[in-house]
Order: sequence, then structure tokens, then C-alpha cells
Amino acid sequence: MWTWIHSAMEDDTLTAASELKTQMYLVADAVGSGKSSLLHTICQRTHQQGILLASFFDQMNDQSTVSNFLAVLIRGLCSVDEHVLQSVGEILCKDSSLTSAGPQRQFQAIVVPAAKSLPPDRAFVLTIDALDEEDDEVLLIILRDPVPHLPPNLRVIATTRSEPHIMQRLKTRPHVHFCLHSLTGPSNSNRQDLTIYTTQRLNDTEFGDKVSESVRDEFMDKSEGVFLWAATVLNHLERAYDPICELKDILKGRSAHWVEDGNAVPRLDSLYSDILSKVK
Repeated sequence: MWTWIHSAMEDDTLTAASELKTQMYLVADAVGSGKSSLLHTICQRTHQQGILLASFFDQMNDQSTVSNFLAVLIRGLCSVDEHVLQSVGEILCKDSSLTSAGPQRQFQAIVVPAAKSLPPDRAFVLTIDALDEEDDEVLLIILRDPVPHLPPNLRVIATTRSEPHIMQRLKTRPHVHFCLHSLTGPSNSNRQDLTIYTTQRLNDTEFGDKVSESVRDEFMDKSEGVFLWAATVLNHLERAYDPICELKDILKGRSAHWVEDGNAVPRLDSLYSDILSKVK
């Protein structure tokens, strides 16, 4: 990935010719696989190198929106240097309606032309976490259509679960490079073991016999073979007031209790971050 980030400046270091024209690196992997922690590490290192343009971490309970994303990105552009700041200012002076325009128009009319003023002698990185948690399809449309018009030294790194609607929009786009290696290994290789583990855990609870086969199958699909995610959810359910309802909400991504539980997803991110911090 680091070679890919700097490939616009050092084409001779490319390891794959197919990466020459790619401007977006997409990490599509299972829930709880460490995608957010990986992206936090990338942000930290690119910030230290002075090439982090902006980062956007979607938080469902913080009302993250595509408009917020555009604000973060434009603010990042303005902070690069006076030349880029002046470019943004001139664009807004010529058309003041852009300040209240929709995200797609703002990206096309502000970000794309202003990005051409970025210093050409170094790479810039924009990171976006959890595309699957963003309900607005506009962000996917932006990543699919206008991103190829950005200068080649501006690299976009995004993470997501392998949701069909996301894969369908981005998979065939020539400017998108997919991470070829799963962060957790093949999901099918340990599904049988995970099924046995989950069954035993549920059988040891008072509510286990109330979990239907369809919900169990959906839980297995959601886990995508990640033992740690499954174990953390099961631990959380044992403390829930209504574990059956809570499990269904988790599977549908609607559980505020799961998001806020200090021993849930943050625990996974903390563990992965600790591991990544030790990687030299």
C-alpha cells in the first residue's frame, strides 16, 4: 500500500502495472476484521509524513453525513498551502451558491478544480472509513464518478464491508484497486468451527433456545468468519436487557447499545491498534 501511495511520484517502484492508473485503494473485509484500526494507523503514518490531506471516520451516532465529509475535505485542501486556499476562495467568489450546494456539485465544482493546485512534487492521502455505514448513496457516486478527475498524486484509501450495493458500484471501476488479501484469512475456512462455538455459547444462555435458525444463520453470515467479533457480540448479549431484540438490531446495524458498549467494537479496535502499533 505504501508503494501504491507514492507510485504517482515514483512510477519505477510499482509492483503491478495495473496499479498505474488507480487512485483509490479499497479495503473490503469482514466486520471486526480491523479495517478501522488499519486506517487509523495509515492516518497516523501519513500525518507524520506530512501527506495526510483529510480523514473521515463515519460514526453512526454522531450524524456523520456526506456534507460533513465535503467540509472535512475542503478544509483539508485549504490547509495545504496559500495557493490551494486561494484557489478555493476564487471558486467560491465566482459562485457563492456553492457554499450551500449539494455534495456532488461541491465535489465537482470545488474539490476537483482546487485539487489541481496541490503541489505536484508529493503525494496526498484522503482516507474514508466504513463506507457501509453511510446510508447516503451520494458518497459512493462521488467515489465512482468524479474521483478519477483528481490529480494522480491524490490517493484515496477507503474501508468497507463487502456489501453488494457497494461492490456493484465500485468493483468494475478502473481507478479502484481492491485489497487482494483478507485481514482475517479466508472466511469459509473456519465457519464450521465458528458455528460449533456459537451453538455452544448460545446453549449456555437462558435465551439461546429462542434464537431461531434463520437468525443464527444471519449471525454467522454477519461474522464473516471473525471469531473475535462473534465472541464480543455474544458477551454483549449476555448483558443485554432483551438479548433477542438486541441481536436482531445488531444484525440490522441499528443497535445504539452495541455501538456505545465499551466492551464491543471499541474493544476490537483497541486490540487491533495495539497489534499494529508494534508492527515496524
